Amino acid sequence: MTYPDVLEFIAPLPPAQKLALALLGAGFASANVLEQLNVTLKADAQHGHLLRTRGFRAAASAHTAKVQEALRVALAHQATVGPDDKATNGELVVAMKSGKRVRLEARSVLGEALDELLLVDTAAAGEAARAIEAGLAANATAGADPEKLATQLEALTVLLDHPEVKAVLEVAEVAAAAQARAAATALRVADAKSRRRAGEVQQVLDILDGLGIRRARAARKAARAASRELGDPLIAAAFELSTLYGR
Repeated sequence: MTYPDVLEFIAPLPPAQKLALALLGAGFASANVLEQLNVTLKADAQHGHLLRTRGFRAAASAHTAKVQEALRVALAHQATVGPDDKATNGELVVAMKSGKRVRLEARSVLGEALDELLLVDTAAAGEAARAIEAGLAANATAGADPEKLATQLEALTVLLDHPEVKAVLEVAEVAAAAQARAAATALRVADAKSRRRAGEVQQVLDILDGLGIRRARAARKAARAASRELGDPLIAAAFELSTLYGR
């Protein structure tokens, strides 16, 4: 099963059903739901024949296995687009690398402008020099946060657009402001796309979690019925939702 197969798997569900499942699944960690399905299916392999006439038919068992596989695939896919793993998002990686390069160039240009401004004996030049010093100190590092880098690039753009700064820059250096502004925009666009993709995958996971929880609960209900009728508490114990509820 691939991620497109996962989307096809849940596509037939009515919108209201998807919403109900997502609301249910949102309260549980997907990794825990997957582990619970592992437990449920292992128990079903051993005791399932006792559940088939008690509310957990063969079709339900087969569907549970499909939910398990779909959840496993969706979790793996999440790692390629999730907000905690941005390094796998190609567009955002390119924007980050470009933004950091432009940031370094802008800081270099401002450093040169500062040297020139310190030689100009006017109040306006002194004010611009102090602004550059404060700006460079405040934006010393960006880390791996796209929004922080974009904000820094915009701050550098403001400094580069200062009339006193532009007055001491070479023609080629004046273009640094436009480059920083464009880099900041590209970063925000790429980051927004990354977050949107991550949100879409999370919604799929919530739906699958809801499906998994319903199947695990149905299996437990049938197992409890079998335990009561057959006088064997081990059947119900094998289907307990300990991974979901910690007991």
